[in-house]
Amino acid sequence: MKKHHPARRKPKKALGFSAAVLSGAAFSTVLGMVLLALACIPALSLSDPLRFVPVFALVCLFVSAAAGAHLSARLHGKNGLLCGLLSSLALILILVVTACVLSLKIKTSLFLICAPALLLISAIAGVCGVSA
Repeated sequence: MKKHHPARRKPKKALGFSAAVLSGAAFSTVLGMVLLALACIPALSLSDPLRFVPVFALVCLFVSAAAGAHLSARLHGKNGLLCGLLSSLALILILVVTACVLSLKIKTSLFLICAPALLLISAIAGVCGVSA
């Protein structure tokens, strides 16, 4: 039996739009939790770890959102801008609902700055995910 060259294989079937967006949001959530757990290691070695918690949390949030948007666009195979935006919106919704359920305070000023920046970075990552 003749084997095909890897480049000649049939392309994988793309996921549906909503499945790709939800997969990206779920991946972002899990990756964010893992990154936050890993960020505890260097934070605890600092003299004042509580001072650096917001910085580590924001870095983890932006990295996980971009990765989830990129994955969402790759899974869908087209419409990267919309996949990235909706994946990030789903992540923001997950974070807000979690904060409300756990009775955590959300700093409005920080939210109003970070949410649009998160959407912008996710949109760029989504577009890059389709073109990659």
